[in-house]
Amino acid sequence: MSHFFQKPENALKRANELLNTPNADAGVVKRQKRNALEILHEALIAKKNRTWQPTHEVLMVTYLNITIDLQLGRIAKDGLHQYRNLVLAQNPASLEKVLLFFVSESEKRVAEARKHSTELSILASVDLESSQSPEAVMMSTTTAEDSADRTDRALVLPWLRFMWETYRTVLDILRCNTKLEGLYKQVALSAFAFCRTYVRKIEFRRLCEILRTHLYTMQRHEATPTTQSIRQMRGWEGWSAESVELHLTIRFDQLDAATHLELFTEGFRTVDDIHAIMQFWATPPKAAIMATFYKNLAHIFYVSKNNLLHAFALFKYYTLLQREGTVLPDPEQRQLASAVVLASLSIPIRNHHSILLENAETAAGLLEEKDEHMAALLGYQLALVRMEQQRAQFLASLATDLDDEEEEDVTMAWEPCAMCHLADNEATLCFIGFVHLSGLNVPPVDAIKKTPWEDMRKEVPLTMQCCGHCVHRGCWDSYFATQFQKVIT
Repeated sequence: MSHFFQKPENALKRANELLNTPNADAGVVKRQKRNALEILHEALIAKKNRTWQPTHEVLMVTYLNITIDLQLGRIAKDGLHQYRNLVLAQNPASLEKVLLFFVSESEKRVAEARKHSTELSILASVDLESSQSPEAVMMSTTTAEDSADRTDRALVLPWLRFMWETYRTVLDILRCNTKLEGLYKQVALSAFAFCRTYVRKIEFRRLCEILRTHLYTMQRHEATPTTQSIRQMRGWEGWSAESVELHLTIRFDQLDAATHLELFTEGFRTVDDIHAIMQFWATPPKAAIMATFYKNLAHIFYVSKNNLLHAFALFKYYTLLQREGTVLPDPEQRQLASAVVLASLSIPIRNHHSILLENAETAAGLLEEKDEHMAALLGYQLALVRMEQQRAQFLASLATDLDDEEEEDVTMAWEPCAMCHLADNEATLCFIGFVHLSGLNVPPVDAIKKTPWEDMRKEVPLTMQCCGHCVHRGCWDSYFATQFQKVIT
């Protein structure tokens, strides 16, 4: 390539001439674009003219436009890294502007391609990082796919691959740089939205790993800086309050996306990430952010059937809304309070599930260790047994907000089986929760099996307190009689 085109203004002029060739067919236009891209790339990597000037920004926008047209993600990545080395120390705002253009323009192209797609779920299981072999191409021509399916694969899938590569490239360039953290957050949230919109579960897991690697790099540098890390992290100014809040916002949206995509294992790992980030912040996050956090956690714990932590997360969500002063409509207020009560009543006796395993003692220890770890991540440092003992205290405080129908269910006229229906038919959990809340000393299930029903019935007090309302034993008899065998089998 001629040294004449190493000057950015000369390279840009020649590239525009090639791009504006009149009356050219598609093959010629594609070839001209590649020639223009080569000229612009030579200008970017030239050892001379390393002082940034506004022409470089125009050159880079033209360069990225061509790579988007031709879907050349790797060449775009190489050019962006070259531009980053050129501009980061002199004008980081220009790098931010160029990266924002690259992401927004790519998103527009994907949105246009999506208009031609009839069913995105067909592509949901396709790995965007896997290359298509010649054998797969030949098989696709002989299968019974209709024209709409082939349109999805031929038109939409390449743009999804390019968009995913775009997010990876931009996040890699922006990582560990305090001045560019705002754009880093914006791109990360856009990537989560991409995974939600196009149901990209595989890519979401990889995105979480990418962000987790960035976090681990910053943690390791903060703890034990080395000569290499100091050189690589010279753009990182440490954990400030703004930086911690920014990374927490990213992880809260990550948790929301994990819940939306029903990737609950990834949701649990995200909770670990959030806890790690909070260690760098002395003051707690805003109540509104934490309320959303606990709302998503409650859903995750409900699906995983961890009733104890589900109840605690719901209670934290309720109290944070109250502390923030959020005014909910009366029906929603009563429904939320009722949900907290029902979730609390559904908490089983400790180690209830462990007795079903061969090694009950080991299983009980593992379950308790897991629960205590998750409770610590949720900010509850006391033993979970204490949390169960404190349950009645906040149940009483919620009694005034109970739904009218729910309040009737805990009065003398209450039919206990109705509560089971409201608790998603978790009859066993309701039985254990009610008895445990009543303060009864319930023996282990293996001991219950050896105890006649009439002897167990004698242990039930004449009246029991539930949310401040008396429930007579007669109202419990039919419930116990129908549910007792379900508990011990």
